Amino acid sequence: MLQGKVALVSGAGRGIGRSIALRFAGAGARVAAISRTGVELEAVAAAARPGVVVAIEADVSRAESVAEAVRTALGRLGEIDILVNNAAVFLHKPFAETTPEEWRRLFEVNVLGAAALTREVLPGMLRRKSGRVINICSTASHRGYAAQSAYCASKHALLGLTKVLAEETRGTGVRVHAISPGGVNTALVRGRKDVDVSEYMDPDEVAEVALFLAGSSGIATIDEVRLRRIGAEPFR
Repeated sequence: MLQGKVALVSGAGRGIGRSIALRFAGAGARVAAISRTGVELEAVAAAARPGVVVAIEADVSRAESVAEAVRTALGRLGEIDILVNNAAVFLHKPFAETTPEEWRRLFEVNVLGAAALTREVLPGMLRRKSGRVINICSTASHRGYAAQSAYCASKHALLGLTKVLAEETRGTGVRVHAISPGGVNTALVRGRKDVDVSEYMDPDEVAEVALFLAGSSGIATIDEVRLRRIGAEPFR
């Protein structure tokens, strides 16, 4: 499905990013897996066929780290056909207790990190008149949740960025997509005491949608896919 394609996936050391990286690799893509956690990345690379997943340590909140990571990916794998902006941090804390540093951190990773990676990768896609940008947004991109002010604000911003990118690349051959899942059983939320994460979606369910979007073709396109647990309230 993705034979001959090169993908770059951020936050690929675990959770949704790991599942996407391995799904893409299994579908024939070569994958640059980016994360701050080198040990986890090496485990992802080891889980795929040798040489298919390239582990690249990088901090998406630092523009210079992003630029270096993309240079490494280009040097080892070639031009990037698919970019998945998945790296994210989560915070569960009432607004009145959320510090300016915490606000800054969530926006640096969840929004500015995606913007930095896209800024590095998009020019090549536009030059080749082909490419996919898939941003992992959230139901928090649409709704407000108590004790998640900084997270919801950052995910609303990421969806806003996605909409603008889709508009600005219209007619260029580049497709821009958002995936907005509800609760997913990842390390980001497993420490919470207020939810039962065993009822949450599996990361591979999100990866399945990402694979579909990455491999889609024809005249039709999909702007956003919203996923919810089957027991959650429909159309919210």
